[in-house]
Amino acid sequence: GQQAILFGWVVEKKAFGDALPHLSLNAVRDGVPLCLNRCGFVSSTTVPRAGARVPVGRIGTYTIKLVKTHWVLAYNTKVIGYFPTAVWHGKLHRSHLIQAFGTVASPSATKPRSQMGNGQFGTAPRAAKLIGLKVLGSIGTPAYSYIAADAPNTYTVGRFNAACTKACTTNYGGPGF
Repeated sequence: GQQAILFGWVVEKKAFGDALPHLSLNAVRDGVPLCLNRCGFVSSTTVPRAGARVPVGRIGTYTIKLVKTHWVLAYNTKVIGYFPTAVWHGKLHRSHLIQAFGTVASPSATKPRSQMGNGQFGTAPRAAKLIGLKVLGSIGTPAYSYIAADAPNTYTVGRFNAACTKACTTNYGGPGF
């Protein structure tokens, strides 16, 4: 089955009551997301915490690291907590696939209304950026790929170097409808 940790930010008015980015985490066990910002997550701090607002226009660092039997999550180098490996019933003891991605929550599956990033298409020079993507402690050279999977006409990925293997950067975004 597919085991994963999702960690980053999300804009979801229904979950947070506003249209601002919030720190978001989730565990996926056997291909099924458990629940947003809880379900097995052990918080180790009150600031920042899961669900906290993420400052717009500032660079943030998101880290996931396996330490013994804990998948530790840190935001801007401050540990916010961990998922015990037991959440995955012994199925997640190393990473097989690492993804950086954006999610837009919308009441319409075919015409998302929310902008992604700063609202500019990822191919625009001033689009929002993911900066310094890197995998630490990997064996071999990680392969990076960039796609706009679900709504390529609404949100795009652009300005990336497909040959990059460390500290990679890509632009992303779109206006929605």
